[in-house]
Amino acid sequence: NLRTWVTQQQNIDLIRFRPVVPWNLRNESDTSFNLTPQETSRLLIDAFEAFVSTQDDKGIEMLISVIQNGNPKNKYALIGLLMRAIQ
Repeated sequence: NLRTWVTQQQNIDLIRFRPVVPWNLRNESDTSFNLTPQETSRLLIDAFEAFVSTQDDKGIEMLISVIQNGNPKNKYALIGLLMRAIQ
């Protein structure tokens, strides 16, 4: 469920960068199927925009909850999405 995944990701920074790791030090579990930090951020933003654009009540409630309880660095970007929802 997208709402569950978004709620679980509430404490990550929306803008973050992956450290550069030499090939010989990379984990075997790192594959091309893992999301990069940039892809995770983009997916979160797209999910929030989808909830906002459809005026989904549960999605907007979740957005308010993430603003209140999530990563403080994301607060202003998420408030902007919420303002778009109420226009």
